[in-house]
Amino acid sequence: MNSQFVYNQPSYATHRYNRSNPSSTFTSNGGTSWIKKKPSSSHSSSINVPVNNYITNVLVDTGAAISLINERTLQCIQHYPITSCSLKEIHTANSGFISLLGLVNLNVKINHIITTVDAYVTRDLVCPMI
Repeated sequence: MNSQFVYNQPSYATHRYNRSNPSSTFTSNGGTSWIKKKPSSSHSSSINVPVNNYITNVLVDTGAAISLINERTLQCIQHYPITSCSLKEIHTANSGFISLLGLVNLNVKINHIITTVDAYVTRDLVCPMI
């Protein structure tokens, strides 16, 4: 089944890639142009929430298939024992790899809702938790 997607673009985003200033715009393989956006701050998608009753800065990644917690962050939290898992390494969206130490069960509270999360423990995370 063929699907067609339509994207509304503002009129200022209709120019093509400019070789004299390659950081200003780029063109995708489909020929559509966008103005290159400046990256947001590293905390723009983060929230401070209780993880096992310890306030933790959590990066909200709606596209992530799994949850991860930094080993140093986990050391500050009362938690169940880390269990071993068959998965030892994961491939990231930007073609990197993250080594996994095990799996831990955590309670994350957002507003009044408590959710149980199975989070993979790693030393390779640049933020406290995803």
